Amino acid sequence: VYFHFSWSERDHVEVTLPEGYALDNPESPAPINAGLTKYEPRAMITKDGRTLIYERNFIFGQGGAGTLLFPTTTYPNLKAYFDQVHKEDNHTIILKQAAVTAAASGSKSN
Repeated sequence: VYFHFSWSERDHVEVTLPEGYALDNPESPAPINAGLTKYEPRAMITKDGRTLIYERNFIFGQGGAGTLLFPTTTYPNLKAYFDQVHKEDNHTIILKQAAVTAAASGSKSN
């Protein structure tokens, strides 16, 4: 298996949550570090709870390796690694409607 060169990707995305919504038990995707590779995703929420920040750092061939040549016997391991990265890239973070307080809903108590 031949890769012409090593590469890296760095992503930074900010999502403003819709009014009245919050994250439901948010978790970051799992990092994966295996020799020549590094996959470090991170999901965070701002202190005010209004913005989700997602960062992803991916390196394949870390250490400045040029051409990457792997014996065909390593294909199952390479495929398993990229399948795991794909799975973590598809990690879901769920939004839920925030609880409405009596004052916010306009209810009056007698």
